[in-house]
Amino acid sequence: LNSTGTATGTGMDGFSAHQKHLGAAFNRLCLVLWAIHCRDRMSEAWRDFCSKQAASSEDLQVLQAASNTLQWCELLMPVMNLLSAAARDELAQISITLMNTLPLTVHTARLLAAYLSPLHSERWTPETLSQ
Repeated sequence: LNSTGTATGTGMDGFSAHQKHLGAAFNRLCLVLWAIHCRDRMSEAWRDFCSKQAASSEDLQVLQAASNTLQWCELLMPVMNLLSAAARDELAQISITLMNTLPLTVHTARLLAAYLSPLHSERWTPETLSQ
């Protein structure tokens, strides 16, 4: 221990630089695993939605499948930076399709606003909208 009461080679918080890097790496690993989990569940929910919509299932079943898929899309939003640009665009297209299927609610409007926010505005240029 040094005169401040911390172990030699550690910062004021008691962790060494190596421990901080290890913690940051673990945090990043958990984030990547969460993104993969959400992507897999969203993909599964999207396939379920598409099959119910194609089979002309009851409106309630289609709406429930759309809502479930949109919830997984929403969980993917904070980790979108881990996805490729193509995957981010596909996620946005899926979300817009789902929002178009669901009745207009405050929650749906907030999700739409999040996708159209300045943070994501580079995806919504006149060129991309005309495609």
